[in-house]
Order: sequence, then C-alpha cells, then structure tokens
Amino acid sequence: MQIRLLRAEDEPAVLTLWDRCMGEQFPLDSALFEQNVLRDAHFDPEAVWVAEDNGGNLLAYAHAKVCREPLGSAGIMPEQG
Repeated sequence: MQIRLLRAEDEPAVLTLWDRCMGEQFPLDSALFEQNVLRDAHFDPEAVWVAEDNGGNLLAYAHAKVCREPLGSAGIMPEQG
C-alpha cells in the first residue's frame, strides 16, 4: 500500500470510492467534488491524500481543510481575537 497526495487523474476513482461508501447518504459527482473540494476557499492540495494498493487501485481518500477565513457564529478566528 502507498499513501500519496491526490492527483487530478484520481478524481474518477475517488468518486467511485465515495459512492460505494457514502453515496446513498451523501451523493457526490464531479461538479460537487470540484465545488466542495477543489475550489473551496480552504482547499490545500498538500492536505488531500489517497491510499492505493500495489496494483494502483484506490483504497482510501482523506481530505483535511485548512481554515483560511473566519469561522463560527461570531465570524472570528479565536487566535486572532
């Protein structure tokens, strides 16, 4: 198994994996993936990983968002007051 950063060509396999695991409750297509992941204000390409087996088959997908704008009900970042 290898863990590596997401590459553009991984998108179809990520969507297939997502649909197998969570598609019934949270369907995700290419347009939503682009909107909610790739074009999100908090997207960091260094924080999206995939795991694949020795044959190159996708086994897992992990995505972390990095806060780049105020969040929360007060609209502030606590460390910035």
